[in-house]
Amino acid sequence: MKGADVSGMAELVTFSEARFALGFCGIFLALSSVLGTEDWKPKETDLQITTKSATITRPLGPSMEEWDRWSWRWRLTLGIKNKYGSELELSVYLEVYRLGEYWEQQRVTAKVGSAAATDVGFSYYSETLGTPPTPPDLPYRVMAQTSIKHGIEVYTFEWTIDQGNLNEAEIKTDPPLTVYAVDCPSPQPGVLTVGSGTGCMHTSIQSATDAAQNGQTILVCGGRYLENITIGKSLHLIGIGSPVIDAQGKGDVVLVTAPQTTIEGFRLLMSGQNRAGIDIQGNGVSLRNCTTLYNGRGVVITNRHSCLIEDTVFRGDDQSVQATGAWNLTIRDCRLEVAGRGPGTGIVLNSCTSSRVVENTIQVRYVAIDLDSCSDCSITGNRLAAGRSEGIRLRRCSDCRIEKNDILQKEYAVYLESSFNNLVLGNIIRESTDGVRLLMANGTVVLGNEVVDSRDYGMDVGASSGVVVADNYIHYNQPFGEALIVAWAHNCTITRNSITRAMNAVQIRFSERVLFAGNILWENGRGVDMVYCNASVVTGNLVKKSNGIAILMDTCFQNTAYNNTFIDNGIHQAFDNRDNSWDNGSWGNYWSDYTGKDENGDGIGDTPRPIYTDAPRWGPAADRYPLMKGYDMEVPEMVGLAEAVAWSLLLRWLMRRMLGASPATVRQSWDFRSSRSQELIHG
Repeated sequence: MKGADVSGMAELVTFSEARFALGFCGIFLALSSVLGTEDWKPKETDLQITTKSATITRPLGPSMEEWDRWSWRWRLTLGIKNKYGSELELSVYLEVYRLGEYWEQQRVTAKVGSAAATDVGFSYYSETLGTPPTPPDLPYRVMAQTSIKHGIEVYTFEWTIDQGNLNEAEIKTDPPLTVYAVDCPSPQPGVLTVGSGTGCMHTSIQSATDAAQNGQTILVCGGRYLENITIGKSLHLIGIGSPVIDAQGKGDVVLVTAPQTTIEGFRLLMSGQNRAGIDIQGNGVSLRNCTTLYNGRGVVITNRHSCLIEDTVFRGDDQSVQATGAWNLTIRDCRLEVAGRGPGTGIVLNSCTSSRVVENTIQVRYVAIDLDSCSDCSITGNRLAAGRSEGIRLRRCSDCRIEKNDILQKEYAVYLESSFNNLVLGNIIRESTDGVRLLMANGTVVLGNEVVDSRDYGMDVGASSGVVVADNYIHYNQPFGEALIVAWAHNCTITRNSITRAMNAVQIRFSERVLFAGNILWENGRGVDMVYCNASVVTGNLVKKSNGIAILMDTCFQNTAYNNTFIDNGIHQAFDNRDNSWDNGSWGNYWSDYTGKDENGDGIGDTPRPIYTDAPRWGPAADRYPLMKGYDMEVPEMVGLAEAVAWSLLLRWLMRRMLGASPATVRQSWDFRSSRSQELIHG
């Protein structure tokens, strides 16, 4: 099966760390002392899941032979055996991937009686592209999450079925919501304690917060607290032994209205629908080392500044973080795994400024990081994996920075719409439908990214002006992918990119005043396709070993191609059916199939090199000054940022000189010399 292993991003949170910490905090007591009910701790073998059958069939043959399109039907039957002594209610959620590509999701609920067994069936129908594999190479992966409800306890685990592992998946894990009560620590001056153990001052967290003074610390000992908390004072609320605050499906779990409040070391569970694990309505609030579980939204922040969310796990929430009107917000070192009841989105920032999303691990079904109407924000060093829709999406945003993120298997890895003056820098994008997509994203700089195995487009620039795409490495967009497409764009610069082994390397359509310079196109299906493009320049590029044509100008006017090197490409190498120039009046291009001579040794062929055309009424197209020597090279290493910025500055100058761009037009694009731009580039 093709596709990267994302199992490292789908680990089960077992809270074994909490048990270790409890050894230093006090004596373990039975769960029944907290809940007043029987102790329920499933053993490793209490639940067994067996794959009874797993088949892929082709009920319909290739409906479009030229596209090799196949219809598939996928069936899975699971046998679930309950060895526990009472009835369990199960909810099984599955996501199915075929050849690393997302198929569909499905949720099935079932009740399994005491010491009984039942079968749960799933089936899918999908029309897909590609040559159909045959058994035993069943080309799919099943990512599953199962929740078992027993009273108010929820026991959750994840498992996978891969090809070659289709017989049995026995669950061996500990229930993550096991709760222990802990004796309170010795009294300390100015510190309040909460718990059911010996020496605790309060049994309710709310009663402790009501009694506390501004600036006090409250230590909450391990246990389950069935309450909703409102904090209206600046407090430090610290959990010992990962205590659980359970809202039982009503309201917010915690509401913070006071500034400079710290909440650390809690599990926040079961808010009401569309309510939050923690609703922050105070400035300077910090949330650290917490876990939110099965809430409508994990954290909500509205019109507040200088808040911090750090080292927190979001699991099973419909949406992990939602911030509106916040500024100077930091979300750092968190883990987001949304597999809950709703759409499953990660971090959503609306109308936020000067905020940072840094080094988080996010695996969600839909948009991982979504910014709308934000400015001066940075998304840096995050790991995003799997799911539908976008990895990082910016709409109506400006002066934002997307840097050094690792994005795997998203529909659109990076998507910018109706935004301007943003920077996409040094990201690694793998196995997505589109790598980087820009739509009405004026002045965006896409610099030093690596895009591998995109299914449609490596990079897509649409309806934008002043865009710079520089020093990117786009590789292996086959068998259906286009490495780079530019459409309905103007005053854009495409430079120093390396594009290898794509179905089509570059398409420039319905665009004008595009500078395509210094790129390397190696072993692609086709090289550069220009359709309905005007007043653009193609110079200093190497196009080598294309299966088809190296460069095509179809219905294009007043474009100039010179100082390019075309080596060992398909038939004709070049095509032109309108009025374009294949030299700059002094020198043209190097053609590996040119057979003319250079009698005077000036490095320019004595006879023109004809360009193939199907429209002779426009006159014969020819390179009048073909070069006798070109340049050849291997695909280079990706350059450093300083060199890339310097090259982009040079290309700005060339763009003005060659294309005659007006100062007003140039100002619409990224200005690297401004203090704001330098601050974004150098941090």
